[in-house]
Amino acid sequence: MKTKKLVARLQELLDSKQRSQNRQIEALEEIVDKLERKEEHFREKLSQAESDEQRVKFAGKIAICQAQREKGIAAINEFREE
Repeated sequence: MKTKKLVARLQELLDSKQRSQNRQIEALEEIVDKLERKEEHFREKLSQAESDEQRVKFAGKIAICQAQREKGIAAINEFREE
């Protein structure tokens, strides 16, 4: 193959990889946003909880949302560094 064709194929592969990463980043950002909204929802429920059992339940859900958001943000940052 000639150099021009090889460069074109390489550019095509690199562009497809970049598009794929951009789609993954967008999907992760959407999920992180949804988790943030869920966390806010659970915080409201926690403040309105009447029993200790409910408070423990909502505190656990908040902790899960926080942990998953942190993982998502770390993954987004990792993709952006590449």
